[in-house]
Amino acid sequence: MDERDLSITRAEQSYIDDLNALGDWFLQYEYLLRISADLPRIPPERRTEEKRVKGCQSGVWLELGYADGAVRVTADSEALIIRGLLSIAVYLLNGRSPATSRRRTPAGRSRRTASTALPPSSTR
Repeated sequence: MDERDLSITRAEQSYIDDLNALGDWFLQYEYLLRISADLPRIPPERRTEEKRVKGCQSGVWLELGYADGAVRVTADSEALIIRGLLSIAVYLLNGRSPATSRRRTPAGRSRRTASTALPPSSTR
């Protein structure tokens, strides 16, 4: 694993540690609501059906691009808690090289965090 992979892993672990330190799922939700404000909105005119993530109960849109040797990720949702989760994903992947992003394996549901408390239909 190279340094770029480690930096994603460390950042992801930091989010997991923050959520776990809160303990209570209500406080975890509040944390996600707070960080959802950091995620820029995708303007309505760019929220097209082809950018919509299928299978989500709330509207979720994802834009992926490539510029200046880096992956560009933009995401948005109608649901604030999902926006909080998207904010983490965008932070972890945006601006990384395609190779680094491809090698990334998320920590997933193996740890108790807010994402494990969400209904399965919310985390697909």
